[in-house]
Amino acid sequence: MSGGHIFSRINTYYRKHGTIITAQRALVSLKRLLMGNRMVIFCCSLTMAEFDKNNSFGHFTVERRNSQDEISDEEMERLLFYWNRDIKLRQIRERFAKGAVLWLAKSKSETTALGWSIVGKTIRPYFFPLRRYDSHLFDYEVFPDFRGQGVNRLLVNHVLAVLKTEGVNTAYIETYAWNEAEIRSLSRTIFKKLGEAIKFQFFGKTVVVWAGLKEESQSKAL
Repeated sequence: MSGGHIFSRINTYYRKHGTIITAQRALVSLKRLLMGNRMVIFCCSLTMAEFDKNNSFGHFTVERRNSQDEISDEEMERLLFYWNRDIKLRQIRERFAKGAVLWLAKSKSETTALGWSIVGKTIRPYFFPLRRYDSHLFDYEVFPDFRGQGVNRLLVNHVLAVLKTEGVNTAYIETYAWNEAEIRSLSRTIFKKLGEAIKFQFFGKTVVVWAGLKEESQSKAL
């Protein structure tokens, strides 16, 4: 990531949130830097999984968007709120073009959380190749006003339930090792920890270094 791009993101965040929140965000970013880019990878088998047929949790529901044209103005504002709009728009277009699906958790008409899924492949090089009936869940986020209400768990479980009906056998998701809140949330779903790994590019090749990979799960990562 270039220095100009980083400055643009910080400036956009500062203008929208002010000094105090930006400073708090900076402290979180420092913690992330110190802990490095180690990821915790989770997987789950959907073949025998059972889900609640009701896709609501209290006053929350989940909706699906298969293309940018299906995203309302309010939803798009939520998607573009935090970072540079042009960069985020290019990212959204790229994901839909590659076959990804956007999932939105709602409280009445307000968007409270979002996440993406894609089947049979990933947007970027992954820790291992995905098979035809595997799915990758990625970039799940709950907006600040709705955190601590179980929204992420609702959203993830709903996505998994739908993917099962569409023939997906195994799903994968990952989060940074420093993201304790996300790890706790995923522990309340059917996802199980596969292992921890660091992924980086070396002379154009994706290199994955595993740490703590469970023995019974090694075949999934090969």
